[in-house]
Amino acid sequence: MPSTPVWKNATIDKDSGRYKINRMQELLYSFKTPGIRNAEKTAPYMHNGLYKSLDDVVEFYHKGGGVGIGIDLPYQSLPFDSLSLNQDEKQAIVLFMKTLTDKKKSY
Repeated sequence: MPSTPVWKNATIDKDSGRYKINRMQELLYSFKTPGIRNAEKTAPYMHNGLYKSLDDVVEFYHKGGGVGIGIDLPYQSLPFDSLSLNQDEKQAIVLFMKTLTDKKKSY
């Protein structure tokens, strides 16, 4: 994750993630990914609360994650290139995630 919400020439957040628990180079800057159920109600997003909306989260992955916005991450597990989504497709992903919200009033 970047340290600030930029889409180019990003710098990595200082949190080394799972590497703190198991000092394997492959785990440097990696984090456990939570499920997306009730994601609509759990902002801010990412381990550092960087993104305030699901639209921003989708944009991050659309651009290729950290590598796609300029961070050197040799062990990133998602594709580094764009997902090639158009605006309607990105919006459809956000709308889908919102369908996974429980109808309860509090969380």
